[in-house]
Amino acid sequence: MSQEEADHRAMNDVGRPFRVGEWAVNPALLEIRHGEARQRLEPKAMALLVLLAHRASEVVSRHEIFDVVWER
Repeated sequence: MSQEEADHRAMNDVGRPFRVGEWAVNPALLEIRHGEARQRLEPKAMALLVLLAHRASEVVSRHEIFDVVWER
């Protein structure tokens, strides 16, 4: 599977909750949570967080970010 296919798969799987460090991320609710603190994110901000979290060990170029987050 190409990186582009993996990115689009990650973006299509945007509803699954996951963790980033001590933060719980719930893309379906556009919400991040740390303990009792909750913060809602704008849809593009959440899409960017999901993309970067799924590619945490990689460098993601501005071009890739634009293609995946803004061109979906």
